[in-house]
Amino acid sequence: MAKTAPLYLVPIKIYPTSALVSLKCPYNAKPKAKLTWFKDEQVFSPELYELFSVDNIYLNISKITMYEAGMYTCIIENSLGKISRSFQLMVQGHSLDRPVFISK
Repeated sequence: MAKTAPLYLVPIKIYPTSALVSLKCPYNAKPKAKLTWFKDEQVFSPELYELFSVDNIYLNISKITMYEAGMYTCIIENSLGKISRSFQLMVQGHSLDRPVFISK
């Protein structure tokens, strides 16, 4: 087995459809730090989505569907440094198509 530096293992979290999910990103920082969430390496604004909410260090997802599966990362940074934590979120269950509006 080859030698490697220590690695942080990304936890894989598997949830059934319609479950309530809370991803926790705990930290301690002084001066105050900014926490930013990413989904699949794109900046993610949870407040723009009905199913998502942010409560301090938690990203909460209510009634999860297949569309919420992916890699979630929180990045915490202040003037002294930056840390991150990632979660691979998988959803088990039936894939239901979201409604599509058809214009005439």
